[in-house]
Amino acid sequence: MELLTLQGQPASVLGLAGQSIDAATVLLAFEAGINYFFFYNLESENFLDGLKSLLVTKREQVLVATGSENRDIQFFTQLLGLCAP
Repeated sequence: MELLTLQGQPASVLGLAGQSIDAATVLLAFEAGINYFFFYNLESENFLDGLKSLLVTKREQVLVATGSENRDIQFFTQLLGLCAP
């Protein structure tokens, strides 16, 4: 399965994951050809600030993924229930 941006571009081979990465690094990574960004939680504020700035103008060129360190199936069942229409 190939991951594609909304513009149909494939995910970059190298992605950027955030934790202690500053906002400027996110923008530099995109300018260098990285279009795949990953984060675990909302505690990575600087990374997310950079990602937010990037997405304002480049959303269709970027892939954003997230995950969780939580391994409790009930947690995810509840979370998915909140997302359902």
